[in-house]
Amino acid sequence: MHFDIPANSDRDWAASDLSFLHYAPVNVKGIINRNYLITEFFAKHNHCLLFVDVSVEITLLARLCGIPTVVVRQHGNRSDLAHLMAYESASFVLAPYAKTMAQDIESDFAHKTFYSGGFSKYSGMSIEDNTSADDQIAMFFGRGGTCFDWKLIAQIRKDLPETSSLHILGTIPDYHAISGVSYYGNSKTAYDILKNCGIVISNAGHNLHQVNWSHIIENAKKLKVEAWEKLMNPKATIEIAARLKKLHSNLFKTLYK
Repeated sequence: MHFDIPANSDRDWAASDLSFLHYAPVNVKGIINRNYLITEFFAKHNHCLLFVDVSVEITLLARLCGIPTVVVRQHGNRSDLAHLMAYESASFVLAPYAKTMAQDIESDFAHKTFYSGGFSKYSGMSIEDNTSADDQIAMFFGRGGTCFDWKLIAQIRKDLPETSSLHILGTIPDYHAISGVSYYGNSKTAYDILKNCGIVISNAGHNLHQVNWSHIIENAKKLKVEAWEKLMNPKATIEIAARLKKLHSNLFKTLYK
């Protein structure tokens, strides 16, 4: 259910171009209903710590209600006013990537940022040697916004040798069949597909259109597995949980007496 998308009954809705919010149309009843549900929960559970991944609007709504937040920071240039307000208002910022990937623009909030290292639900799962092939390439992305579209897929397919195959994991609006491309949508067997691919392209919040894909993929083939392992942290979720628990106890000391 999408509360914030204008319904047919929202005949007077209009978009708003605001520097301090990413998405704030007016006259959308679903947004009122969503915010009512959230604030009603806050009123009943005022000792909660809200974990936000990654809405600026929800972060600021919580802060205006006096609810502390943990904000997930996406990698990349997030220096716009809306993101900066979310990070400034947050009690804690979680960066789910290695600190070696941090950029200079992140320094303002480094004192309350935890760089957990990368983690995945597939971490620790074994892959037999020689099961993956460099000519099998996956494009893997989730929900909630992506720059992956049919045009990008067509461009990457065009840049690749005819012997290569693309495997698309995730939903693409208005997808059209392309020779050499297999489209799976939101698959429950993603692991089985990924383990057979020598290269995985994952949407991570960057501009993926303005690059030379044949050059990037050739360089990716030369990477050693050890380079990837340095960016991952098998204990990331345990360390995140420990920090969240400590943060909650510091914020609500009377609950822990």
